[in-house]
Amino acid sequence: MSPSTLLLIVACGGSDTPPSATPSSPTDPAWPSTLGPAGTPIQQQPPSEETDQDQDGYASIASGGTDCDDQDASVNPGALEDACSGVDDDCDGVIAGGRVVLDDLDEYPCIALALADAQEGSTLVIGPGTYVERPVIETTVRLIAEEGPDTTILRGSVLATEDVSLELEGLTITGGTGTLGGAWTGYAAGGALHLVGPGSFRVTDAVLRDNQAEAGGAILVEAGDLILTGTTLEGNVQDASDVFLGGGAIYSDDRVELWDCTVRGNVADDGPDGIVAGELVVHDSVFEDHTGWVTSVGHLEMTDSTVRGVEGGLEFFSATITDSTLSDNPTFTLNPYDSLHLVRATLEDNRASDYFSVVFGSTVAQIVFEDSVFRRNTGPQCALVPDHVTLSEVGTNVYEDNVSDDGSDPICQ
Repeated sequence: MSPSTLLLIVACGGSDTPPSATPSSPTDPAWPSTLGPAGTPIQQQPPSEETDQDQDGYASIASGGTDCDDQDASVNPGALEDACSGVDDDCDGVIAGGRVVLDDLDEYPCIALALADAQEGSTLVIGPGTYVERPVIETTVRLIAEEGPDTTILRGSVLATEDVSLELEGLTITGGTGTLGGAWTGYAAGGALHLVGPGSFRVTDAVLRDNQAEAGGAILVEAGDLILTGTTLEGNVQDASDVFLGGGAIYSDDRVELWDCTVRGNVADDGPDGIVAGELVVHDSVFEDHTGWVTSVGHLEMTDSTVRGVEGGLEFFSATITDSTLSDNPTFTLNPYDSLHLVRATLEDNRASDYFSVVFGSTVAQIVFEDSVFRRNTGPQCALVPDHVTLSEVGTNVYEDNVSDDGSDPICQ
């Protein structure tokens, strides 16, 4: 499923292409403006050489402007903050970055500088702060936020290169746009984390939010197993509509495990909004508020988990769903190609997608209901199960108030 190789482009800053330091004309939105009587912007004339000595388009604070360093054209309110610079690049009164301690010895202002001195197996303890950078990890390390994701924020994307393993704990990653590297020719991959591998990857007590990439909105794994624990993946976007990739949250050809995680409101332009993986193991986790297919995986193993607020469903080759609740999904289908085993599962208040049943599948699909509950599910016809799959029942299953629009039996067997 993975494309072939290209090159790696990374930078310590918030974007691959920094904006021009000087606005192009007085009508450029970067010129200072005020609001007229109707609340519309009134563009003002560019500052003079006298008030803008570094000619970056911003008048100095001393002359009534907003440029906090009029001797450095790279420092102004329109600049990108750089955690490794040690200065207030964008004049917002805050110096990005903080304190990163490498192996309990040396201190650095940013993650990238600490990584440059890291050895195999090093531990980087990241202090509170906002780090605007794009770290490249070239040796197996642990990244641990000292105080957790509420106060430790990385605005950028992380690339772990070939044959590197990574443990990441207690960090928020947001605003990442992916990196070029590994086997993904022409794609910015892994909005928050691009993990080339082969390797072992662990993400614990993290928040990956509002990242965007052409492959793997939050995470792309090229080779290796990924385990997430206590982690939230929210509002991430896979935005390559020219190819069928999906994976608004995660894209991997290998095994992905979720333990006590929340996967919420991720989006893919073309393909499943949530997770694409060779194998997906889910324990005590929540999938919610997606407007498309939540999964497209080889094998799904789900236990003690919840799926709600989904407009799409779960797609897989085979699955066992145990002690889990799938409810209040506006348009929803469980769609196995080969097999589905529901054990002590609860499906209630779901509406089947058009042309589907709540439990659908291919013509060779084998479905087993075991000690499960089905309440108030609806659909156009055969609301629960169509006639082209093979259904077996084990134990005591409960059916209450399931209704097909056309009056047909909810289970058409």
